[in-house]
Amino acid sequence: MAKTPKPWFWKARKAWYVQLNGKQVRLGEDQKKATQEFYRLMAADGKLDDRQNARMTVADACEALLSQVAHYRSSTKRLYTDMLGPFAAEFRGRRLDSIRPDEAIRFVANYQGTGYKGKKFGDSSRALMFRHIKSLFKWARDMGVIQINPFVRTPNPWKIQARERPMSQEEYEKVMADRRLSDRFKEIVEIIWRTGMRPGEIAKLSARHLDSRLPIARFQPTEHKTGTKTGLQREVYFPPDLWERIKKYAELRPTGPLLRNRRGNPWSQDLISDTFGRIKRRLGLECVLYQARHSFLTKLVEGGVPVARAAKIGGHTHPETLMKHYYHPETLKMLEDVEKVNDGEADRMASIRRKVDEERKKARSVFTRKPKDQQPEPPSSADTSPGA
Repeated sequence: MAKTPKPWFWKARKAWYVQLNGKQVRLGEDQKKATQEFYRLMAADGKLDDRQNARMTVADACEALLSQVAHYRSSTKRLYTDMLGPFAAEFRGRRLDSIRPDEAIRFVANYQGTGYKGKKFGDSSRALMFRHIKSLFKWARDMGVIQINPFVRTPNPWKIQARERPMSQEEYEKVMADRRLSDRFKEIVEIIWRTGMRPGEIAKLSARHLDSRLPIARFQPTEHKTGTKTGLQREVYFPPDLWERIKKYAELRPTGPLLRNRRGNPWSQDLISDTFGRIKRRLGLECVLYQARHSFLTKLVEGGVPVARAAKIGGHTHPETLMKHYYHPETLKMLEDVEKVNDGEADRMASIRRKVDEERKKARSVFTRKPKDQQPEPPSSADTSPGA
């Protein structure tokens, strides 16, 4: 029976190694990180024995998973850290296979810390944390670290609150009319409103993304939100007047981000979000900047653009995503649609009801008429003779 590989320290090279598939694999200089890398490699290769699986603690599993997402975008890695970090700290020394779903649910429900990027920890944050905990156990099952995933049939008790409406025309105009707001930031808002770009894409936009012939910017799969999952490019389509502005910026800045604040510094996704947050509080608005993207996609659908094409413009692989999360028809317009469909229906229904009533009256008269054998006999001539 082949021996299970174990990490060993190579003094000459001052690092930890493991013999895996006939090769010496360097794990790292730090023992803790080397152990985490050892678990990741062994689990991925399906070579962890029962004793090693049993020794896999919650903290080790979280660290191993985080090492696997190390190549993800920085915002994604931070999200994994923020969501799994508190869970790892709470159950640090516990064996991973000893954690029950009810324990995890109880922990998430009672967690009093802050959420992603230090935001208030509400139901949406709890839904996000529990989703990442389920991802941890799914990963552990796929890697062979645990034999059974106890969370596979456990529903998420919390739901991420969807944005139930887009940014309104009035809200957009109020932002654009604000005298205290810089023209540089107004341009950010305008681009999202008119192209549906994500704030993160705006922060990355540079001359290398621009097509030389068409008014299109192309982002590689590692540069946009869904690219790591789909492996597809993201294309952003610009109206002519915006494209002319973007091309001028590209001439001025052949390298680096094109859109910058009045100090000449590039915008970041967090800076864009924080700036709009201050604006909306000052103006008393209830929307967020991302809802301008929802408005753009809603206008595409209501303007008659086929849903599949509108989804492509918005950077979605599946039209269902657009219709489920981004399309927000206005209540008044839906009432108008119902009124149009029902135009003249009231008169037609009244006519139908009159005909039905007439048919019922006829049927009633037939059934209420007495049969001939029950009709009173006409008086005889003798009965009607004088003196009778």
